[in-house]
Amino acid sequence: MSTYLPRWVDDWLRELMAQVPAIMITGPRACGKTTSAARAVRSVVRLDVPETAAAFRLAPDAALAAQLEPVLIDEWQEVPEVLAAVKRAVDADPRPGRFVLTGSVRAALSASTWPATGRVVPLAMSGITVAEEHRVGQDLLSQLAEPGRLAAATRVHAQPWTVPDYLDRALAGMYPELQTGSARRRQIWMDAYVDQLVLRDAPAVGAIRAPQRLRALLRAAALNTAGTPAETSLAQAAGLDVRTARTYLDLLEDLGVIHRLPAWHSNRFTRLTKGPKLHLVDPALAAPAAGVTPEVAFRSGDLIGRLVETFVVSQLRPLIGEPTS
Repeated sequence: MSTYLPRWVDDWLRELMAQVPAIMITGPRACGKTTSAARAVRSVVRLDVPETAAAFRLAPDAALAAQLEPVLIDEWQEVPEVLAAVKRAVDADPRPGRFVLTGSVRAALSASTWPATGRVVPLAMSGITVAEEHRVGQDLLSQLAEPGRLAAATRVHAQPWTVPDYLDRALAGMYPELQTGSARRRQIWMDAYVDQLVLRDAPAVGAIRAPQRLRALLRAAALNTAGTPAETSLAQAAGLDVRTARTYLDLLEDLGVIHRLPAWHSNRFTRLTKGPKLHLVDPALAAPAAGVTPEVAFRSGDLIGRLVETFVVSQLRPLIGEPTS
């Protein structure tokens, strides 16, 4: 049995469970949501198990009431009816710490039927960051105010990282499954990961008529990470019309594959005229999506810059969240 690596989400989850009745942890598939959430509950319901899913579809309220609380409801998107059951349970008894839900799809995807507004508090999770690997504290702002403390906490290498170090780490991946094993194993795992996203996850939650076009769009997004590509350019690269490309990009964001970082400007109205920057959620996705390796990246200064920026953003997003101004 492997040793559990404490995650920043652990403390946030404990804090929320002491105050609210239901929390939904969202994040990319295989980022560790279930492993972390299961440590904070007394029972686990896996809705990706067909027999369990069938019971919850048939009688969601009764099935939910039969669970030992606090209960983890894993892969909620497999049985969306469970959300309404959670809402009714919370309305009837708003005690804190009753339900934790996890899923690989952003809840906004079901906005038209989302019944849990005000009842379920969202909590975002990412893959494993370098700071988590080395037990650096999550209170980034206070550490920045004490440079000596931050330097001591982050002194995890004998020498400063070089550009090759950054590229190697960026393409090694943030998923827990990639933290051990050979480079060949990581490559096989990542290839299978993208296959599942394109061939199973995306069609399960959206109308995907041509998975190969979705894969081509993901390739275009990977090659343009840390950029502001026009939707028309991405659509052309994938052989899609712009409307379909826009829908597919929204789906990739809902699945935790890409992230569109809003433009920042001191004037809120000026900001509205600027397009968001597109990033891969994990720069390692550039390898299976577009065939990018450290050797390939070193042939292009532009690609080096894109990957390093994407890596930095992927490390900071769990700490600072979305920009608000």
